[in-house]
Amino acid sequence: MKNIYRNYNEEDLLVAYLHMTDHTGTINNEMREVINQKFNYNEFVSKAEQRKALIKEKGRVAFEVYHSVQKGETINSVHNNISSEVMDQRRF
Repeated sequence: MKNIYRNYNEEDLLVAYLHMTDHTGTINNEMREVINQKFNYNEFVSKAEQRKALIKEKGRVAFEVYHSVQKGETINSVHNNISSEVMDQRRF
């Protein structure tokens, strides 16, 4: 059987890795083999977990912004009251 992950670039592998681990809690042997061949496995997993944390943080910030705006707060007030240890100011 052909390993479909061999043709994936790093971005595609990250997306596939996160999708698979979110839904099954693990990855299959084919994906593990390709990650090990193309990258340092531990560094790849760390990068994927950082990406997952960033996505989650963006959702949290969006939720806070939405609720602050619904309460009638100004954009300056929202910007001053919401912070993130995961995202830098440029991402806000």
